[in-house]
Amino acid sequence: MQTVILAAGESSRFWPLNQKHKSLLKIMGRPLIWYTIESLKKAGIKEIIIVQGPKKDVEDELKNYNLGVDIKYIIQEEPKGMGNALFQARNVLQDQFFVLNTERFDVEDYIKSILEKQKSSGAKIVLLGTETEKPSLFGILDLEGDKAKNLIEKPEKGKEPSNIKVVGI
Repeated sequence: MQTVILAAGESSRFWPLNQKHKSLLKIMGRPLIWYTIESLKKAGIKEIIIVQGPKKDVEDELKNYNLGVDIKYIIQEEPKGMGNALFQARNVLQDQFFVLNTERFDVEDYIKSILEKQKSSGAKIVLLGTETEKPSLFGILDLEGDKAKNLIEKPEKGKEPSNIKVVGI
């Protein structure tokens, strides 16, 4: 199975640490995205597509590591959002795939349950969500039972459709 890691944005919410993409922030000597890739490897994912910005800074940094997985790099020329970033990868995607944010270094904890939910429900798309006390800061799911009707990015206070934020997997 393939996984698309979205690493092309401006990391604007990461200010003042956004001098480079947030996935390149080093923790214990390694960039954050390295930990995400390691988590994917633990889950058995070996084919990774990384959508990055035109600077190719993610690709340049990851060349310094022996990651042990097949990585394809895709460029998103302009930061036009997650949907556009995923669209840039359309020519290399096959069948089912995961999409995740760069900071999901715990992805192996969720892959099995997502696959089980997909299989038991027959859903074509499974979004992982969790409760938040501050829905105005996140992408919030508008739910009907356990089905998402819509995703509202940073809803206005008092107009949140729920308190379930998209986790980024």
